[in-house]
Amino acid sequence: MKKVFYLFLLMILTIPILAFADDDVDVYIFREYYDCPNCDDAASFFEELQTDAELKDKFDLEYIDVTYSSREQELMKKTTELLGTNYNGYPLIVISDKYYMGYNSSFANDIRNTILECYNNKNFKDVVEQAKKEINYENYEDEDYDYAFMDDFGYYFDMFMETMFAIVAIIFGFIGLAILIFIIVCKWILFKKCDKPGWAALIPIYNNWVFFEICGYSGYYSLLSLIPFVGYIAVYIVKLIASIALSEKFGKEAILGLTIPLIPIVGYPIFAFTKSKYQK
Repeated sequence: MKKVFYLFLLMILTIPILAFADDDVDVYIFREYYDCPNCDDAASFFEELQTDAELKDKFDLEYIDVTYSSREQELMKKTTELLGTNYNGYPLIVISDKYYMGYNSSFANDIRNTILECYNNKNFKDVVEQAKKEINYENYEDEDYDYAFMDDFGYYFDMFMETMFAIVAIIFGFIGLAILIFIIVCKWILFKKCDKPGWAALIPIYNNWVFFEICGYSGYYSLLSLIPFVGYIAVYIVKLIASIALSEKFGKEAILGLTIPLIPIVGYPIFAFTKSKYQK
């Protein structure tokens, strides 16, 4: 008889423990694996909450990765349907029957309050759990994704894009270098044609000095480039005007002279390879 009494007493004492054993609030985060900075921000926020003295023992966190799983995608679809929204972005944070579309720091206080409200209420509604039941989540046949392949594909795709970017940058670098060399060669020929040293085309500032001289302007204008910030702008303006004078010295229309400062790859060859004679 005593054994029966002790067994009955043990059952009575166990009831409160069972009643409160699963009172933690379930928090669900539907997220995507790749390229989701807001998902990462939300994860960092909830990691902090899990160490918060007031909240750490009041909620359970479940991440639902919808990247490759048709089952998780169907679960999110059914959850949003029950919540009365057609939101399909990430992350989707669901607490009871409340939800947050995306994540930013302005959600923090509201999320904290929602967890505390649900915990204290004890009668909160678990919408995601309801959605699991409606789609028969446990027995749902997920599509057979090759996760390893998908991870490798993402890695190699990123590598491919980085390689292509590097190749394009190198190609444009070589094209730019070829254009620069071509312009220098044309300058060299032009200077020689005007009885000036061709090597002047290789020397910064001095090549502008020589250019102004063959245009009939003082070479000192080239020294304007030494003025901080506005120097090169001043030299460019003088060069526009001087180029018109150079065009006249070759007996050509003024507009052709403007191609030298405006489109050097076109302007310098016009005057370097022209049959017209330079008139001092």
